[in-house]
Amino acid sequence: MVQLFVRAASTMTVSCSLEQDDVKALRSRVAQLLPGSTAENLVLTHRGRCLRDNESLLEAGLVQGSTLFLSTRLVGGGGDGGSTGAESRSCYLEMYLNKKPDKVNPAEEQLARYTQCTLSGAPLLPPCVIDELGMLYNKDAMVEALLAKSLPEGHAYITGLKSLVELKLTVNPEAAKRTAPKAAEKGLHQPSNEAAFSCPVAGVPFNGRFKFIVHRPTGWVLSEKAVKEAPSVVAELLGSKPASEDWIPVNPSGEQVDELKAKLAAKLAAELYSHGHRDSDAGIYPEGASRDCQRHHGA
Repeated sequence: MVQLFVRAASTMTVSCSLEQDDVKALRSRVAQLLPGSTAENLVLTHRGRCLRDNESLLEAGLVQGSTLFLSTRLVGGGGDGGSTGAESRSCYLEMYLNKKPDKVNPAEEQLARYTQCTLSGAPLLPPCVIDELGMLYNKDAMVEALLAKSLPEGHAYITGLKSLVELKLTVNPEAAKRTAPKAAEKGLHQPSNEAAFSCPVAGVPFNGRFKFIVHRPTGWVLSEKAVKEAPSVVAELLGSKPASEDWIPVNPSGEQVDELKAKLAAKLAAELYSHGHRDSDAGIYPEGASRDCQRHHGA
């Protein structure tokens, strides 16, 4: 029997004992422990990754005593109680019996990237930091990993807190308004997908639905919408007009990631070369950028 711990955004933690060795059974067990919850509406994440029903606990990286984090599925776009197209009970049953294996909703995965620490999977709680590739961390988790020298493979370019930018996050006023103390008094618990932070200028939530960037010199976290639509307000907030190279995109994707890796690789290569190091140090470069670094390094 495996004992796991499940924590929600409210920091409520429940202990869960499980005999079966798969994520689907785990999700059902968690739903039994939380009044008013259903397995279909729960999303379990571990180390910043949404778990899939067809995975074993081992494949999901879960061992005795592991801590998971809980949120609820985003509603809308189908599957939220609207029209199913089923004109009879037999059609309805056939539709769900032939349902394809569970897939992770991209919106849920994006939400996790904006609300959870990349290292620990815990909810983001200030103080938070961002690296040069746009990944978010709780500062405490990062300090622990640096001291223990336990950073995951591919993060060796983070050599200390100087490799990171501490964030100035703005609390989302809407999230504060929607806190439900009455539910807590009744002993009820429902995990929330409400964004804890928002843009201080445009007011849009920090939940993955809007693009955000970080001002490297000051740490301010702003939406691209604010920078484009209210540049004078942004400049006043930052104390000066920002340069294009001052920004770090939050959770970038595609070509933007490749560009950031190339820039970071060139920067690291130049620093190493200036200190007389050679290619044996290639392991510090971001994954996928080592060859470019070595070419630059050996120039």
